[in-house]
Amino acid sequence: MARPVSDEQRARFEENLVFLRRHSPALYSKILLQSKDPVFETTSGGTLTMKFHGRYVESRYSPAQGQTSQGDPGRHITESRGHITYLGSGLGHHINQQHTAGSGGLLVEKDIGIFRAALYIIEAEILRSLILLIDEDVSAVERAISQHAGVGTVLVEHSRSMQFHREYYGRVRMAIENVLRTSIASNVTTQAAMRVWLKNVLRNLLLPDHVCFGSAPLFNAFKGPVILVSSGPFLEEVSDNLRRWSRNIPLLALLPSVSYLQSRGVMPDFAITTDAGFWNRYRFTRGTRLPLITTYSADPVLLRNWNGGSFFFSHDLPIEGLFASIGESSLTIPMQGTASIVMLFLARLMGFTEIYLAGYDFSFLGLKDHHRGAGFERLCQRSVTRFDTWETKMLGRLHVDRVSAVDDCLGGIVLSTYKLILYRNWFEREVDLAGLRRLNNGAKIRGLALVSEADVDAYGEEVRGEFQRRLKNLPRIPICGDRAADDARRILEHIEEKQDLPSKMSTHARLFGLHAGPQDEGSVESDLAFVKKQLSRVMERLI
Repeated sequence: MARPVSDEQRARFEENLVFLRRHSPALYSKILLQSKDPVFETTSGGTLTMKFHGRYVESRYSPAQGQTSQGDPGRHITESRGHITYLGSGLGHHINQQHTAGSGGLLVEKDIGIFRAALYIIEAEILRSLILLIDEDVSAVERAISQHAGVGTVLVEHSRSMQFHREYYGRVRMAIENVLRTSIASNVTTQAAMRVWLKNVLRNLLLPDHVCFGSAPLFNAFKGPVILVSSGPFLEEVSDNLRRWSRNIPLLALLPSVSYLQSRGVMPDFAITTDAGFWNRYRFTRGTRLPLITTYSADPVLLRNWNGGSFFFSHDLPIEGLFASIGESSLTIPMQGTASIVMLFLARLMGFTEIYLAGYDFSFLGLKDHHRGAGFERLCQRSVTRFDTWETKMLGRLHVDRVSAVDDCLGGIVLSTYKLILYRNWFEREVDLAGLRRLNNGAKIRGLALVSEADVDAYGEEVRGEFQRRLKNLPRIPICGDRAADDARRILEHIEEKQDLPSKMSTHARLFGLHAGPQDEGSVESDLAFVKKQLSRVMERLI
């Protein structure tokens, strides 16, 4: 039986309007254009449900189960005691019962009419605590969700039979899941690699001062255009152009692509690496004195054998923050999804304003992928045998890392994988596209356009001449050994004076971060003993 809006519902609606008028004028104006009141009906159980365009969109059926079950009316993504994302404002009763006023959360809705009706249901104090994403443009909602990464950790939505806009909410659900997976991947990487990073940081502080410099002088040291070369396989298609362009424009390249570039007659101005793994030990640039920009956590074997000087920047690791000698002499670029993005952030800190991207492909070209493309896959071919061929190795990797077809930036299709798409999504979410241009094909990056060859050819020799003058005058700041020894002594004394378990756990968190794995007593004791041993070695070598 249809029922008119009650005085209680009307008062709730007016209170919510007052809030929207103050905090979201644009949304408030859209609501004013919707003048029709919703229709409520009494269910067989005696509760109210909301009818919209002849369909029921509001239900009070088991709202407490929406967060923890796969069935009607909600779908659960992941266990969490954190925030909740509600897909559809028709979940008003569920929001009232599940949400706590003052806690964060997201409310996503496409239909402004349904949202207006929900204002009669949702308690005003609860509405104030929600981030409202009310927009017909699903792309705008996807971007907003990316900006609020970590907000939506539990998803509550209508059952499929009650959904009005399935395709819309399907895309929103995928955007939320991508944010969650990226966060999980980052935490897993941190847990697995933190001990290696910590050991590498301490070992690299032992490098000779004349080859180990802080990166602080790089800040705003340059200006104008730069070419950044990542390691995507489509790089091969523009190698001849790079040889021509690099005569006029400075070029920074990730370490895996340096050998290939040199074989094509392209000499980078800087090599860049953030990789702490042992693969870097096989990427020396023999016979050249190419300057390297790297992290304190990079593999020490590579850096001890590098022919040119190295500029170190901080990855904002916990151990780096405890060394004043690092913070005072180095730029800080937090760890990102891939070294390609770190290189881009670094270029901006160095002062470059027009940035041209080559090899930012996040896709395949034949059997060459973003990790082993650009002609250097031969490094892996050395290990193949008759029983374990190159194709078998590649197909094995493709089987583990799910392959999918994605749009390229020329209107066609290229193959990519789950991991590469994850990095691409990270790029779209984290990177400001101002001043960025793309030089070659690959997986489409939303908002990033290809540039014509003529645009890059327009730069003259004076650009590179100005860069070389600035590079020549760049000061060198050695990483001072005695300062590092003082820092190591102070940290060691702090560890040794901690006796009770809570104090040790607090110290462990300062050294390894909050996401460094299980915090049981045995693992904490083991990790602290490991750090003490490494710090003692640093002090012995530096004093």
